[in-house]
Amino acid sequence: MSEEQSVIPEQEVTAPEPETTLSTAPAVEPGIKGFLIVMAIMMIVSPIAIALEAWVQNHEIFGTDLWFELTDSDPVLAGLIVVELAVNGVMIIGSLYLLVLFFGRKKSFPKMFIILRLAFLGFLILDNAAAMMILSKSDFSLYEALPPLMKSALYTVAWIAYLKRSERVKVTFVE
Repeated sequence: MSEEQSVIPEQEVTAPEPETTLSTAPAVEPGIKGFLIVMAIMMIVSPIAIALEAWVQNHEIFGTDLWFELTDSDPVLAGLIVVELAVNGVMIIGSLYLLVLFFGRKKSFPKMFIILRLAFLGFLILDNAAAMMILSKSDFSLYEALPPLMKSALYTVAWIAYLKRSERVKVTFVE
């Protein structure tokens, strides 16, 4: 050996330890499952329900001479009815569009659902306010108008919260 030969100890090479995770829950599977099944059923029923409600509320007006009497006596109320019918038509078309986005699992579905639900809720509020101003107190009851409005508001808030927070929504609507 040479004069001062140093001995370098060999270092042992080890494989890195695998990372451990705290969560042992399986990843959420994409697909129309869980609450999305409930949403699918509600969305299929929605355009039918809107059309039926519009027909039930208005078929007597257009099937008789009542429409002509109404337009002669209160054109503002007649205008409100026409606007309601037009918005109902837009909501039916919007609901059908949402169905296409939903079953196509389009990424734009959650955003479009939120926009349409907020627009519909806003219209309901404005429609009830207009009806309250146009109709007499004997023809318009806030106690009758408030429960459907609250139901729609709760429905909107609940589904928006679900769409914003759900992992299943994030992995399902990706197309």
